[in-house]
Amino acid sequence: MDRSLLLVVLLSALVSCAFAQICSPTCVTGEFCNTTTSVCDCDPNASNSSDFGSQVVCSGTSATMQLSYCLLSTAGMNIDTLHLNDGNCTGQVHGHVVTFSFNSTHTCGSTITTNATHILFNNGVLVDVNSSNVITREEAVQLDMSCAFEISAPELNIPLSLKISDSSAVLINLTSGEWTYTLAIAAFQDPQFTRAINATTDLLLNDDIYVDLVATGLDNAGIVVVVDSCWATPSNDSGNSVRWDLIRNGCPNTKDKSVVIQKNGNSTESSFSFKMFEFTGSAQQLVFMHCQVNLCVTAHQACTPSCGSKRRRRSLQNIDNNVISLSFSRKI
Repeated sequence: MDRSLLLVVLLSALVSCAFAQICSPTCVTGEFCNTTTSVCDCDPNASNSSDFGSQVVCSGTSATMQLSYCLLSTAGMNIDTLHLNDGNCTGQVHGHVVTFSFNSTHTCGSTITTNATHILFNNGVLVDVNSSNVITREEAVQLDMSCAFEISAPELNIPLSLKISDSSAVLINLTSGEWTYTLAIAAFQDPQFTRAINATTDLLLNDDIYVDLVATGLDNAGIVVVVDSCWATPSNDSGNSVRWDLIRNGCPNTKDKSVVIQKNGNSTESSFSFKMFEFTGSAQQLVFMHCQVNLCVTAHQACTPSCGSKRRRRSLQNIDNNVISLSFSRKI
């Protein structure tokens, strides 16, 4: 081959390489690399796809779906008409990507189910067609968006010793699988839970005490709070041989007629009440209360204790040993 001709071929190859795709990040389906600007532009000749290049990412307790803005535009889709099951959850446009997202707190209308190991969130991208119109030229869109978030056990068993010594409430932060939540407990002097009992509150014998326990961070997760047992001791040792049961197997101790359960096993909040007492022969006026608290996945069982039933509930798996103390001071 003539040397001059060979040089022309080599130069042509170099020019072709120079104009090869140099966009970063690499262009995706529905885009082409504009070699003049080194930017990905929408390809007007791109063939559309039924899923619009959808990519779903599940991370922690949140989920996102990304769609190709270019493919949606090529299909003549109005981005403003797209949303999740909740019409307020619309897509956010960043470059050539339209992102839809939800999490365990803001579920955007997700359908929530559970199995033995996961909490399942099912949602989808829909097109908002005005039902008052006689016709529409918007293409129907139905893209499923599902994520499974792991839980470490169907039931989470947390033994607690509850103490109010220098504040009106006690909080503990806990983690199970992908879920991080807060468990809080407080005692009150009224059933509306407005007058909190704290270190300066003096209680007389037979005064009503209202206990409220709330788990936050588990909303819409199919999990409820169950107080399985509560008992009192004359010291902060929950294993003290001297004890008085308030709640046993989720139900009031039949020997203490003052115990009344308001909520238990039907939401992320449990509450009950009892009348103040003292231990016979105790030298101090402090009463220490301890509670066994469970978190229950509602899909697997009826979490509300069946009081009065002779049927025994199966034992719960103990996966944590966090201890907080709660005491009540009786006025002499």
